[in-house]
Amino acid sequence: MCVQSVGVCSPSRNNNCSLQDADLGFVLVIDRRNDKWASVRTVLLKIGGFFPGLIQAVYVLRPAGFFQKAISEVSNKFFKEEFKFKVVICNTIEELHEFVDPKELTKDLQGSIPYDHKEWIEQRAAVENFSRHTRDISQNLHQLVQRLQETELPNDVQSTRELLRVQTKEYHNLKDDLRTMTGNGEALLKLLRHPCTRSPSAISSCASSAHLCPESKLVNVTVVERLLVQLEETENGFDEFWNKHEDRLQQCLELRRFEHEFRELQATLDAYMKQLTATVELGDSVARVDGLLQEINDFREDCKDDLEKASQLCRIGHQLIDSNHYAVDSIQPKCVELQRIRDDFDNRLQKRFDTLHKYRDLQERVELANQWCTRGVNLLAGQKLEKSTSPEFVRLALEEVDAFLLSSAECRLNDPKEFRNLFKDMITPETTALVQQVLKRIEDVQVMCEKKKTSLQKLVDKPSRPVQPVVPEPAVPLSSGSASPSAVKTSLNGKAPPSPSQLRASEDEDDGFDTYPDGQLEVTKKCSRQTRSFNKVFNK
Repeated sequence: MCVQSVGVCSPSRNNNCSLQDADLGFVLVIDRRNDKWASVRTVLLKIGGFFPGLIQAVYVLRPAGFFQKAISEVSNKFFKEEFKFKVVICNTIEELHEFVDPKELTKDLQGSIPYDHKEWIEQRAAVENFSRHTRDISQNLHQLVQRLQETELPNDVQSTRELLRVQTKEYHNLKDDLRTMTGNGEALLKLLRHPCTRSPSAISSCASSAHLCPESKLVNVTVVERLLVQLEETENGFDEFWNKHEDRLQQCLELRRFEHEFRELQATLDAYMKQLTATVELGDSVARVDGLLQEINDFREDCKDDLEKASQLCRIGHQLIDSNHYAVDSIQPKCVELQRIRDDFDNRLQKRFDTLHKYRDLQERVELANQWCTRGVNLLAGQKLEKSTSPEFVRLALEEVDAFLLSSAECRLNDPKEFRNLFKDMITPETTALVQQVLKRIEDVQVMCEKKKTSLQKLVDKPSRPVQPVVPEPAVPLSSGSASPSAVKTSLNGKAPPSPSQLRASEDEDDGFDTYPDGQLEVTKKCSRQTRSFNKVFNK
């Protein structure tokens, strides 16, 4: 049995019928010449129920045998009205040609269209196979897209990197399948459009009717073209989805890297901050403070790389924010926190440097004060008044003491207010005791110098005593316990001789260390007031 579908094309029109012509309906030719009439009704029912297009008419070539022809004449009267389409029974091919143009029929119906049923079956099987593979790829692509959409983003860098690698590989594998299927479809379409190029012997036979080949296989060509268009649309849609998904994975990877580096830098800077906070030693000498300054400078150099990483990470975070990252709400607070930690560390480090520099200044002043006191003690110890009988020596010694007292300004401990403004951030009980001790020593040395200065000034100002003649008197022996104080003779100047205690007092007055003239008393009061001022400053 042979069933042919003939498009409703006018013989006067070109044979290259379009898809619009197919929408007008089909004319079917059923060849029953070598078959029996019994299955005609069944065939027509199946055609009416399953034919995918509109049927305008069906032409049936009745069987050639006498008995089958007789049955067809009887049966034809009963089932024509059962179908929605027109049914025409033809006795011969010539009668069929009266209804259908031979140009629309194949060669077995004495038409001009070349038709190879085996070839058509092979091509139709290839089309169906291509369609099945296309459906499989579409189903795999749908499943992959659904799985990618349901993917939960990892919380660490390694898992995110691995997820991106695996899903990228799946994307490229499916892309390769799409490209392979598209290539197969294009090759199949080329074969369907140019079937006459299969063998050299068929070229000459098909040359005269080459314009009819595409029309005879219009259904297969249409199906392949439609599948290729679907594949192209599917591939474009998949590429668009993957670009968005890959961008999301890349942003997730950047976020996890940012969070990982943030946690590491946060822990590192916290450790640096604890180490810096625990460093409270100030040193007990200028050399020790210089050593501490060198240590804190080395510490700053050790932290330099991590601080630069913190600044770089802040810049990366702001770049992610500017690029409309999906996790802006998570990145922004971390950038603020990282900047705060960096600023706190810099402020604490700078404060440590400032404190050490100020404490070095304090220690330098203390050492200068100690050196000044030592020079003063050595100066006083080197001046022996009992050996100085020359007025020039006394004046020279007085000038040395005056110059030494004037040099006390180099200790830079004379102004309590200036001292408090410089060292108010580092005043501790230890520094208070140290400064008070130094000030007490300075005061003692100043008092000693003023006493020395007073004694020397007396020697300079002492007038020369005139020599008075004394008449010797005969010694009068005194009996033990018989003499009274009134019997002791007075000296030539009418005064009683000095007692031993008065002599010692006179010697002490000459040395200038026990008596306090008016000028010396003022110096002592001044030193005491300065010490009390420093004590008030430190006790505030």
